Amino acid sequence: MVDLTISNIPDNVMITLETMAVSRNMTVEDLVLEMICQEVIVAKPAQLIEITEEQFRQNIDVLLAAYDRQPIAIVDEKGRRFVMMPIEKYKAGFD
Repeated sequence: MVDLTISNIPDNVMITLETMAVSRNMTVEDLVLEMICQEVIVAKPAQLIEITEEQFRQNIDVLLAAYDRQPIAIVDEKGRRFVMMPIEKYKAGFD
């Protein structure tokens, strides 16, 4: 894996990252790695992203920030699929 160094992160952003990392019992580095990887996955031109309920719980902040660009299917332990998308896009499908 390649190392990446990011300089000049604003203090308020760093504080937010530290708070998020602590709340998830992670290091800031691990949290940012997860966020970057998730963003790249979301940015792919796929129709639907499928994740498990557990993945959703672990990545809720990242997913909520990204779901307005692309619907996300949450798959529960029984294999049922639920789609998360902005209400505006949902309503637009019925207009």
